[in-house]
Amino acid sequence: MRKLGSHQSITAKIAQGYSPPSIAEMRPSAGIINTNLKAEKGWNKEIAWKGESNDKTFNWDLTAYLFNLNETIVVRRAADGSDYFANVGETTQKGLELTTFWKAHKYLVVNNSTTWQDFRFTDYSTAGKTYNGNFLTGTSPFQNSVLAIFNHPSGFSWNQQYIFSDYLFLNDANTDKMPAYRIWNSKISYQKSNRKFSWELWFAMENILNETYSLGPDLNAAAGRYYNAAPGRNFSVGLKINTY
Repeated sequence: MRKLGSHQSITAKIAQGYSPPSIAEMRPSAGIINTNLKAEKGWNKEIAWKGESNDKTFNWDLTAYLFNLNETIVVRRAADGSDYFANVGETTQKGLELTTFWKAHKYLVVNNSTTWQDFRFTDYSTAGKTYNGNFLTGTSPFQNSVLAIFNHPSGFSWNQQYIFSDYLFLNDANTDKMPAYRIWNSKISYQKSNRKFSWELWFAMENILNETYSLGPDLNAAAGRYYNAAPGRNFSVGLKINTY
């Protein structure tokens, strides 16, 4: 690590490691134990720049990385709808991650998370087809999430969240693509407490833009059955009471 003054630093690291398959990957929904599944192995190189403003109202963490992974484990979906996992050779994963925190006001903070990804197959052939250079299935090249939180001493709070996820490919051949989507969520609440109990009343709105999208698509699904529909625009009202 190298310090850049009293409020900034740069770190760099190189690491080699492996990740054995999980129980869920070894014994997926089909119920058959896959004894041929191998551990993922790879080298990771990254450099990070962290810092904060002099008044400590703003800080950031910017990380660039390069990850070369062998025996990459990916999910497959059989014709009967069951999942199974397989090693697919080598992938190269390059990316940039940025997280920031900003105290815009004594009652308002804004958190931001941005990710750029370039994940590709570099040595992958199956069933007589070669997918070298294709994007890694199910990885979006760009994602951004912003969360603004307003908390007032009176007990009133208002949270605003915006999420953007760029397109992603649904199969290894990169012939089927899920489009980008944008999600806007909002929550207003009021809470009070004393020595005997506390209560919170809230009203929440999710997917305000009524975006059509899929959460957790089934990658490489047979017959193109990729999508799991996510809820459209929805609302909720709640009251929570805690006693002491």
